[in-house]
Amino acid sequence: LVADRALDTHDAAVERHLRRLLDAQLIEPTGHEGLLRFRHVLMRDAAYRSQLTGDLRARHLATAEVLRDARAADPALTAFHFDRGGRPLDALVSYLQAVDRARATGSFAEVFAHLQRCEALLTALPDETIRAQFELAVRFNRGLAVSSTAGYAAPGAVEDFGWARDLCERLSHVSGIGTELLKALLGLWTYYCARGELDTAADVSSAIEHQLDRTPMRAGRPSLDACRGVEAFYRGDLPRARNLLSRAVAGFAEGDVDPADWPLPNDPLAAACAFLGPLRFLTGDVAGALQAIDTGVRRSQPLEFPRGPFSVAFVRTFAAVLYRLRDDPTAAVVAAEEVIELGDRHGFFDWQLAGRMQHGAARVMVDPSPEALAELEEAIATWCAVGGEVLVPWLRVEQAGGHLARGDLDMAAACLDEAFRSMEGGQRLGLPEALRLRAQLRLRSDSPARAQAHDDLRQAIGVARAQGNVYTMLRAALAHRRAFPREGDELVDAALAEAVAAYGDATAFPDLVAARELVAAGSTDVKLG
Repeated sequence: LVADRALDTHDAAVERHLRRLLDAQLIEPTGHEGLLRFRHVLMRDAAYRSQLTGDLRARHLATAEVLRDARAADPALTAFHFDRGGRPLDALVSYLQAVDRARATGSFAEVFAHLQRCEALLTALPDETIRAQFELAVRFNRGLAVSSTAGYAAPGAVEDFGWARDLCERLSHVSGIGTELLKALLGLWTYYCARGELDTAADVSSAIEHQLDRTPMRAGRPSLDACRGVEAFYRGDLPRARNLLSRAVAGFAEGDVDPADWPLPNDPLAAACAFLGPLRFLTGDVAGALQAIDTGVRRSQPLEFPRGPFSVAFVRTFAAVLYRLRDDPTAAVVAAEEVIELGDRHGFFDWQLAGRMQHGAARVMVDPSPEALAELEEAIATWCAVGGEVLVPWLRVEQAGGHLARGDLDMAAACLDEAFRSMEGGQRLGLPEALRLRAQLRLRSDSPARAQAHDDLRQAIGVARAQGNVYTMLRAALAHRRAFPREGDELVDAALAEAVAAYGDATAFPDLVAARELVAAGSTDVKLG
């Protein structure tokens, strides 16, 4: 096939030689039209070693180009031939395609192997800007793989995502790479949000906005609204969160994401609906909360793997939060068990841990037994150990409530201390509930600190009102009435009236029933449970 070390491109000659090899049963069809392979790997290796060194590069390149043009070709094999053929740029492109394919099937060993070879090829790229673009792809993909297998706090993930942020800044003004840069920034935002680093996540969302000003991306603006809505949710700015997330949902309806270009395993519309579930409930919209969860599940179920089951787990996690808020721990347990099952079945590291945390919290609500509290503590500790911090303050407050229900005041105080410490990172959503429980803890101590408890409850009402958090405002006001039934307080009266008005004729939950009775009676003498 080779004369004077140049490939013979005469079709008849190639066809004749291939026929001879087929007749000799040295090669065979692969099942894909026009593609052949050696019948045995030993025969393949012997044929390969018999070639002259000078012919190898040309043959590798010819093979790579044929494979690249064949839609059914494995990109890893194409990358291998470009690599051996001395074309590092083409090899990197194909290796990264192979990374995407391997990650979609959960083959992380292949992901790491491909990325290791990519990193070695970077030094062969002479152009500094092009090298930085491919290094960003390598760092970002490896960071995703490390965080998915070893957690957000794994040194490799921290290092790779940190480098990726720096590379995004360096490349922000390079033309022609805007879409790829946006994909990396969205992935970085997800990483820092999961770690509870909301200030860093906000910096990344600002970078996304600046990049969108220069490079339009399909569903880019709704994606940015969703990111900022989630930031506002965790910070406790619920009106802003609701506005942004609702706008994101409307934006995705007008212009959906392209699955081929979407860089994350979750569907962004489903994720926005997941957050809108508990958010709408907290702001007084019970029917809208349930509708959001239903919309998120229906959106997720028909989607392809891994986006479909990953997104179902996402929505069901926040459904478990919503069900606990509605005082329906049985439904919360079912939702959490579904999340755990999806995580175990598909190897979704995040949802294995998130499901366990939600399951523990639901069990504590049903019966704060030592076993249930231990399950919740273990799940939270594991999540924190791998670098997860998001929602931890809220769960610590629920944990404190379980210990308080058992009369274990020391453990309740320790959990509340952890909750307040976690809120220093900006997650203030659980602050009103933490203040309410601290007041109850003060009142149940050996030397009841009534003045401090009174101040805690008034502060809880004020914070909840500022957050737009009707649910926690209602609970703090009721706690004040229970603790100080003979003390008239305009702030408390107003909070109860506002909460009842906000929920309107919504399906009742126990605290809402009590608040309605108080408002209807216009008296603090109503007996509360």
